Amino acid sequence: MYSSRTYRFRSQNVIISVVSMIVVASFALSSNAQSIDGKTAPCRPVVTELHPQKLPPMLGKPTFFRGNNMIVDFSLDKVVPNAAVQGRGGITTDDRKLVGALGNCSDSPDGDSAELRTRATDDNTRLTVEIVGVKALGRSGRGWPGVHCTYRVNDSANPHLYADVTDETVPPLNELTGLIRIDDVVYVTVQYNGYAKEVNGKGNLVAAFDLCAHNRLWKSPDLTSNAAMLVHGDYLVTGYGFTSEKRFLFVLNRWSGRVVQKIGLPKSPEELRIHDGRLFVRLYDGYAVFPIENTEK
Repeated sequence: MYSSRTYRFRSQNVIISVVSMIVVASFALSSNAQSIDGKTAPCRPVVTELHPQKLPPMLGKPTFFRGNNMIVDFSLDKVVPNAAVQGRGGITTDDRKLVGALGNCSDSPDGDSAELRTRATDDNTRLTVEIVGVKALGRSGRGWPGVHCTYRVNDSANPHLYADVTDETVPPLNELTGLIRIDDVVYVTVQYNGYAKEVNGKGNLVAAFDLCAHNRLWKSPDLTSNAAMLVHGDYLVTGYGFTSEKRFLFVLNRWSGRVVQKIGLPKSPEELRIHDGRLFVRLYDGYAVFPIENTEK
């Protein structure tokens, strides 16, 4: 039996413990607050478990528009010039500004390679990408000299918000091609412009990072993305395909990276746009239009 005095003593200890926990938590939150332009902005790590883990399919049955005359002289500008949402990155798209600024982090017939500490700023996301590692690899599967790069991505105005894109995310010969940022979560495409067999089926993927906690949230399966990517609500859309390989459009849960939909395509996907409740996908020889049936916000 415990006396009332013992209970009071234990209660006091519990109160002290709770107060200590609150103080420690407050300190942790304050230490995660980052200074931007002299002001303190909250920086809270993402808790992915608080977001939807199971999503219904996003896209309905597509309609295809294809023809040999659409292989070269066609772009989605002719169909949706003022799209509400446009995809970013993609090794086969015209969105090559980031890759062009960083230099070659893959293989090249002339042996050209990126240089260590090269930086490039992405105006759409207010992020700066820096090459923090460049390793020579010898010749690739197609006989070209190649390199393996790793990166640091950080807020251009606040170096305390960053993530390291290491070799655990970037397979050899793959390069960082695109970024999407939503608050302090950044989505990165890591891609290779060639056949999957030339990189042993490794890479062409999407990964998500928390700039506040400096960690990776998830990484998609290999051979998920060499096209552009875009985010719509709780979904991330991208695609993969190369010449004689199988072609797919992938819809991922942007909080977990889990595949929500995997849709076969007649030709390789490239550019992506959303407008008027529909997803437009540029294909090698035309385009596809998917109705958006679910928008989880």
